Amino acid sequence: MSEEEQIEQLKELFFRYEDFLDQKGFVNQFVPFDIAGTTLDPEFYDEGIKVTITIQTFDEVSLNEDLSELIADSIMDNLKERDLEEELRGLDLEPDWLNWFVVKTELVE
Repeated sequence: MSEEEQIEQLKELFFRYEDFLDQKGFVNQFVPFDIAGTTLDPEFYDEGIKVTITIQTFDEVSLNEDLSELIADSIMDNLKERDLEEELRGLDLEPDWLNWFVVKTELVE
């Protein structure tokens, strides 16, 4: 399977997890502002798979490093509890490759 095909399968997998995060308001417990949604965007890089977590906001906000790390770690732990590692193996990907979560915000109108 090509890297492009693997990324497409990863995006489909993470799309299901995005729905869960949004339905449960998971990110809302960490931030003092309303959010429009959360996206998870995986991509390959030299040392594994990086996932960019985008928190879509109604107002311009910035997150400090500690809060970003807390959100990234909490989402990663939550996804592991929901059998992410098993699903990655089903795509012939090693769970250890998923090793870098980055958090950013994006203003939506």
